[in-house]
Amino acid sequence: MSKNTAWIASTPSLLLGVQTINKADSQKFPFVLNRIVQFLQTPSEAGRPFTSEEEERLISTLEGIENADDLQSLENVNWMLNVAASSSSKGVMNEPRAVIELELKDEGRPDGASSLIMDLNHKQLCELFDTLETIQTELDNLR
Repeated sequence: MSKNTAWIASTPSLLLGVQTINKADSQKFPFVLNRIVQFLQTPSEAGRPFTSEEEERLISTLEGIENADDLQSLENVNWMLNVAASSSSKGVMNEPRAVIELELKDEGRPDGASSLIMDLNHKQLCELFDTLETIQTELDNLR
């Protein structure tokens, strides 16, 4: 029996590279791989698969992906409507406000969680809703 040895050493750099690739946009990654494979089959005169500008953009993109570890995921949403009665001394009706709490899973924090509290008036709530609608439309268009 032969000794089971790996033909690729699992180094910290390789593991970081694999993690970064796994986080990359799966739609764009085949284009990068295709360019590299084409270069390996027929090397260009420049001796590199990418131009200097393309390399800079790739490095910037990959660094952005690498630093995206602090992303948080939504765990729960709590909300309440604050409507205060008018005061006889002021004679002005208080504006209703929506208080929204987003409970987030945050791997970067010791307790693994954080929250974001938003106190919004009607106009701000409508703006948030419109933005969420736009995001939903864009996500639906990707299907």
